[in-house]
Order: sequence, then structure tokens, then C-alpha cells
Amino acid sequence: MIQSFCKDPFFLKHWENTWLYGRHKANGRLSKNISLRYRKYTYPHDWHAFMFIDDIHLRAMPIMLNDKEREKYSTRLEPFSREKEILVAHAISARDRHLGDALSEFIRSTVQTICSMGSVFYEIVYQKDDTGKIKSFELEFLEPSYLFKFGKNYYQFIHWWEAKESWIKVQIIKIPNEKILRIDFPKNFGGKNKIKNLMQRFKKLDKDIVVPYFQIQAMEKNQNIWFEYDEFIKNKYLEIAILTKLTGWNQREYSTNHITEYYSMIRLLRQRKLEATLRQEIISKLNETLNWPILNLETKIIIDNLFTVQDVEEQEKLLEKWDIAFADIIKALDI
Repeated sequence: MIQSFCKDPFFLKHWENTWLYGRHKANGRLSKNISLRYRKYTYPHDWHAFMFIDDIHLRAMPIMLNDKEREKYSTRLEPFSREKEILVAHAISARDRHLGDALSEFIRSTVQTICSMGSVFYEIVYQKDDTGKIKSFELEFLEPSYLFKFGKNYYQFIHWWEAKESWIKVQIIKIPNEKILRIDFPKNFGGKNKIKNLMQRFKKLDKDIVVPYFQIQAMEKNQNIWFEYDEFIKNKYLEIAILTKLTGWNQREYSTNHITEYYSMIRLLRQRKLEATLRQEIISKLNETLNWPILNLETKIIIDNLFTVQDVEEQEKLLEKWDIAFADIIKALDI
């Protein structure tokens, strides 16, 4: 008992599940899964935050439900290798073995996290055979709330309350920079701080989703404070429209009560540009990772028939010249 106390005087291993901890060590993973019960960010559960994230991430990539969609949005590796294709598909999705399906799921889940937290982090966990060739690898999601960068390395902080809930020991885990895939919200749309501030503002606005609290108090006291409900809804709509000016999100409101049809097309193009930017950035970062020295797969992912940022910019130029029908813009940038 005394010897155990001397080895661990602060009881850092008190809640550790040795089977789980040993399994992580066996596959080479450094980071630990945490329960998320004390997660700092809960924006996706708020009304406007949920709608915003849902609209962006569902349109970032088509859902490969059938062979027709898989054929239209052909996904492959260049140079082609069936062995590497299976390897990459398994790494980015635990469920799918088809590269197109796996990439679709990976991009949509990554966009969801980026839009809610500003950044996404994955630990590159890999195993090599006796010749030094990669025989398997995975991208393990890292909860960003407790991940920090100091110098050239990342550190995962496991607090006592997380350790207790997750059955791991209290610890600080060093993760080398070359084992981390990090993707941030695009800087040309305000960067990670902009999107995090937007989520925080959504959270405050959603406290008064129907009527503001001061009106509820007045109603409980049978007081008439001349509250204009229509003005309240209109002003909330306008504030969110201003907050989402860069991203173009339309709040699922296609009415022309507040903006002209022309400006609604401008906002649509901004949202499509955000979706294309996120998709292209994720694929680019993923391709860089595949060719980092630790993996060195010498290949890249290619996907066909998805509109690009350049395609959106061409539509913007045509709209500016009034040289295209609105319906043609929607059709050209549809997936």
C-alpha cells in the first residue's frame, strides 16, 4: 500500500481501466478518448447553431447512397492502387470500405466539427510491417477542448473529472506535431475565432427562441409593456443575417420579405463558396497527410464533378453582369 502511494502520490491512476489503456498502447495511439460529458462547447444543440451547421455540412459532400451517385462523383487514388484505396478508406471511416463513401462521411463529419468549434484535430495512428511499409493507419478524432499546442508539440490534458468519467488516468500526453492532422475554419471567412464567436452569439439568441425573458416576466405579472412580437422576430432575423454575411447562410428563409431576390442569390453564392472551400481544404490537407514522411503513401485522392471555388466565382461574375438566370445558378452549383 505504501509502495503504491509512493509511486502514485496524487492517485493519478485511480480511475484507470488497464485493459482499455493497454489496448491503446498496443495500437500505437498516444491520445485518449474522453467522455465529452464536461465538453465546453454545446453549440450544435442550440437551434440556430444546429440549423447553420446542418445546412453547411450536409451540402459539403453528396451522400453516396447508390451506384449512380458513386459513378457521378467518382472517387479514386492517383496513381491507382487497390491496396492503398482500401487502406485509406479504412483510415478515414470505421464503417465504409468504398473510398467514395468513406470520403463523403469523413468530409461531412469534419465540416460539422469545424463549423461548431473552429478547428478539428486527428491523431495519425499507424502500424508498419517488418520492412517499414505501412500496413494500417487510422485518423483518430481528438476532442479539441483539452488539446493545446506548445512549441512544436501538442499536449492533451486529462483532468480528474474527465479521467473519472472516461476510465483513464489523470495525465498530460505529449503528441508530436507530425502525428496531428489539423484543419481550421477558412481565414477568408473569418477564421476559427469568427465561427466560434458566431456560435456563442447563436447560443445567446436562442435563449429567447420564442419571446424574450422580460416579456415572459411581464406576462406572469399581467403587465402590458407593448411588446411587438413581429418586430422582435424581424430584428432577430436581421441580426443573424448581419452575423452570417460572410458565410451567406439564409436561415432556411427563402422569403423576399427582408431581402431582394438578387441579394438572396449573392448570399447563396457565398454559402456555396464556403462549402467548396471547406471541401477542398479538407481534401488538400488529407492528401498532404497521406504523403507525410510517417505515411509516405505517394498517392492523392481525386473526386470528379463537384463544383469548386473557381466555379462559384465564375457564377458571381455572371450574376454581377446580369448575364445568367437565377435558376441556372442554382442548377450549376447543385450536388
